[in-house]
Amino acid sequence: MIDRIRPIFDRKQYVYLKQFSWHYLMIFTGLGVLVATELLLPPRVSRPFRLDDARISKPYKENEIVPNSLCILLSAGLPMVVVFAVCVAKRRSWSCDSVPLPLPVSVRRGSGARSAAAGASANAATAGPTSTATATIQAPLNSSWLAITDPALHIFHCNMVHLWLSISLMAPITSILKIMIGNQRPDFLARCQPSAGGAAPGAGDLLGFHSCTNKNLAILYEGYKSTPSGHSSFIACGMAFLFQWLSRYLPTRRRWLPQFWCILLALVVMYSRVLDGRHHWYDVISGAIIGLGSHVLVSATVL
Repeated sequence: MIDRIRPIFDRKQYVYLKQFSWHYLMIFTGLGVLVATELLLPPRVSRPFRLDDARISKPYKENEIVPNSLCILLSAGLPMVVVFAVCVAKRRSWSCDSVPLPLPVSVRRGSGARSAAAGASANAATAGPTSTATATIQAPLNSSWLAITDPALHIFHCNMVHLWLSISLMAPITSILKIMIGNQRPDFLARCQPSAGGAAPGAGDLLGFHSCTNKNLAILYEGYKSTPSGHSSFIACGMAFLFQWLSRYLPTRRRWLPQFWCILLALVVMYSRVLDGRHHWYDVISGAIIGLGSHVLVSATVL
């Protein structure tokens, strides 16, 4: 009876997962830095402000159009669900020869990639021109790399590593920049509720952090985290990943048109931050650049 019980991971699966150990470490390190900066480090509060500054005079709204939880669900949860659903639906039809298998850049540039390219060229010559685009990015099918026999599981796992690597790079960069820059949000004055030693300050007076009377430090500190936009970073990163993934694994004759909703969703979330008075227009743009750049960097250098 005991002999019939299979271990959770056999040696091939262990070798396969071990190849991603650095990827896992980078993910947990990045997320750890994010948590530490968000919970332990206050933003820079030395930037002065004036009461007649229209850029920071918008009202404070407690209810956001896209709250933090919804942004995380759209940026990380939605891509995970879509990728999982497609992998489950295509599991029986996908094979190692019919679908492009993701590879780390180090493997793609090594000897395995060269042998895969040679085999792919031979397959393309016999299968015809329609299979050339797929064949040129096949994985080297040897036990040193592809230690599992389920392409759908391999695709899901690699792309989840890709997604979370991008997030773990983007999120701490965004958080650290928020703390270092210390720019005031458009609704900063409503958060601060400034006063000058009990007397009403003049419209042109330069005031500082200690002029704020709001005792809720969480709301007050958040008022100094305008640049860059975290919502924009997250949604740009998640939707860039999903757009590329759908284009690769669900290709259509219209190319990118069926995936255009990813771009629209990202733009809606970004614009909502301006409408809520949470960010300036340049916060949204800078956040989108960080999110998109993180996805591109991971795609080009890691996985």
